[in-house]
Amino acid sequence: MRNDQYSEFVKIINRAAVLTYKPKDTDFGELKLALFEELAKYELEDVRVAVAAHVRVEKFFPMLADIVRRIDGTPEEHAALAWTKVVDAVRHIGRCNSVAFPAPAYNYALSQMGEWIGLCASLRDDEVKWRGKDFAQIFINGGQRASWDDVSGKIRVERYCVGTFEINNRARGFFSELPDVIDAETRRPIIGFRDALPAPGNPGNNVIPMVGALVAARAARMALL
Repeated sequence: MRNDQYSEFVKIINRAAVLTYKPKDTDFGELKLALFEELAKYELEDVRVAVAAHVRVEKFFPMLADIVRRIDGTPEEHAALAWTKVVDAVRHIGRCNSVAFPAPAYNYALSQMGEWIGLCASLRDDEVKWRGKDFAQIFINGGQRASWDDVSGKIRVERYCVGTFEINNRARGFFSELPDVIDAETRRPIIGFRDALPAPGNPGNNVIPMVGALVAARAARMALL
């Protein structure tokens, strides 16, 4: 929300107070200002819809957590949406391509479900529903535990999932000929994605850990041929 939308926001909150039991022994003006500041990252229309939905089914005034939950959804709803994005990527991008998902929780979940290549190879249409339940549990956990970076108390996950084209090129030393990473949401190449990664994720001889392990496994298999 923009600062010039505060008066409209106040109207939304005042109406909610009329339709519900508002908090007693509270400076209501201070509460409205605090809510506006905490909800500033959201669009005014999203706040309006969330507050309206709340007052239709609840008798108590909508507090911050109530509004945020209605805008952002529950963890289960987030996980279900995330699984639809993963399944879409499996079907339309596939294991040959390296793919970037929008949050660390995706990579955390995929790392425990056979990695990107393994999931693409093993996921059948008749398994989508029940494997989605497994994914949801891991994804919700990953939302709390996973991070792109080295953060105390967090598990660092890779910035993208590696496809077979990249593994093959790296195994042959073709570091300058790596295919573009594909955006899981748009299905389009992300130009310069690896160049923007913090060290040691940049291309070249500094192979990121997950890629390094996959390349080593690929090289070992080739040596047996």
